[in-house]
Amino acid sequence: MKWIALSPLVLVATMVTSPGSAASDPATRKPAEDRHAVQLQRMESPAVHDSLLQGLVTLADMRVIDRPGQHHPFYDSCDTGDGCLSMFPFEDPRLVSGLPTPPLWPLVRNYPGEWSSSIHALTQYIHTPDGQAPITIPDSNMFVTASILYPLAFITEADRGPLHAMIQDATASIRHYKRGSAYSFWREHPSSTPPYQVIGPLNIPVKLLDILAGSIKSGQKMPEDHGGPTVRPGWVEAILDKSVNPVGLESFFNIPPDADDTALAMIAYRLFPDAQAQEVEALSQVLLDHRDVSRAFEDTRDRWKGHNSGAFLTWLKDESLSIQEAFRPGGGTMPFGVNNVDCVVNANVLFALGLNGHRDDPVVQSTLGVLNRAIDLEAWPYCGLYYPHKMMLPYTLTRAYRDGGLRHPGMNQALGRIVIRLLADQKETKMLDPSRAGAFSGGFDRTYDLSTALAVNALLNIGRDIPRELGLLDDYQRAIEQGIQYLLKSKMLMDVQYPESLGGLYQPGIRAAVWTPGIFFSASVQKAAQWRSEPYTAAIVVEALAKYLLAWDYGSNNIMQVQGLQVAGGELTFAD
Repeated sequence: MKWIALSPLVLVATMVTSPGSAASDPATRKPAEDRHAVQLQRMESPAVHDSLLQGLVTLADMRVIDRPGQHHPFYDSCDTGDGCLSMFPFEDPRLVSGLPTPPLWPLVRNYPGEWSSSIHALTQYIHTPDGQAPITIPDSNMFVTASILYPLAFITEADRGPLHAMIQDATASIRHYKRGSAYSFWREHPSSTPPYQVIGPLNIPVKLLDILAGSIKSGQKMPEDHGGPTVRPGWVEAILDKSVNPVGLESFFNIPPDADDTALAMIAYRLFPDAQAQEVEALSQVLLDHRDVSRAFEDTRDRWKGHNSGAFLTWLKDESLSIQEAFRPGGGTMPFGVNNVDCVVNANVLFALGLNGHRDDPVVQSTLGVLNRAIDLEAWPYCGLYYPHKMMLPYTLTRAYRDGGLRHPGMNQALGRIVIRLLADQKETKMLDPSRAGAFSGGFDRTYDLSTALAVNALLNIGRDIPRELGLLDDYQRAIEQGIQYLLKSKMLMDVQYPESLGGLYQPGIRAAVWTPGIFFSASVQKAAQWRSEPYTAAIVVEALAKYLLAWDYGSNNIMQVQGLQVAGGELTFAD
């Protein structure tokens, strides 16, 4: 599957240096000190300034806390105080409504300190024109909360206010997702089969899945998805055998700790110190101990990496354990019994290790080489087994490069390929639909807002030097500007729900900005379930707008060095 196979002419056109591009235009060879002038110029745009503030208002307004009375579970804590309204939300974020949960379905639950996300299940059977489920299931997971924290590192407050409260509550929430020596996607809670402890979604009655067990026959094939996940011999029989697997089909959700969420916890702790240095280093060692070396099994979907790649494994559990031990509820059950290598998970792990002082570790360097090869082989987006979104690898890999400070001999070539493909994608998107001028496509995800924000961030992370070397500097700069304009145009405004909790962010008349939520994650069988989140999408847009104002494309500093933006009295300025 070629990422741009549909448009070779667009690719060729992108690679050709147009008249007046980098080689002939002195304006493209601005010295580094001009970055400040670019920052001041961009800050003069009311549309960018206001949209960033409106995105921050969304994040502050939509955080889940205990609010007086019962309100929508996207805003109100269900498990504290007087609870929330129990409903399944509609897919349109502007509606802030939904349908009451069905009879016999448990009441909706969530946790304070997080941001909401929704599970879109079985969308191959019923979906909106852009691929979303009409009615969704609320979910509580660590991924969304930790991911939203990262963009907040670029913005400070003159006085402690709603941003500080968000960060404090979110980092406290992350701590509850630790399971054993690492972190999981969901929190641990009592199983529906006492006395076991499991993890899983709060709002799917997993015990009802045991009713389906009678319809699963020994030897039945798993649903196919890019060839279907590889299933460990005996795994299907074992999951149905209560003598081996006492919690039944609840095991489908009781996944082990994973490298992805562990990496995101490390990133959060590094950016917003809430852990002892030795604790974060212990997490680094857990990641370094689970690699693609001398394994008992292979998932055929990740054959792009080759054997013994040395890259990081998704699940932090030994796949060579006996079947009996593999189904032990307290340790989690690896989906289909076989571990795998996901390129986006590896990019997140590399970012975390880079931030925490492992840039030159031989394992980190060799894994960078694996991801560079994935770019060269055009193995993405399908190398993201849990990340079907086309723009997720460019975003996460360039973030590891820029903010993790990671370098590798093949890195510049890989990043150059990313630049070429992003520019080609933006041009093709406009050719196919002129109303999407400036946007980037999401591939498996049929929406455009998240994909555009991810792509703009990737371009800003790469910076101007690589496109200049390719003779594409003008095209590169134009792509960023057009991407930003698309995000400004595509935002949807909605009324602030709880202005009293917004502090210095709120000014009379300001509204919250939301963007159509894209797919940020999927189940191992991608068509079975995908996750979307209005706050997550808004956070990635906020990151793009913040980096644009900071002229991230002009500099080489990283997140640990940046003097970011500051908000006070409803106004943005540059931090001192």
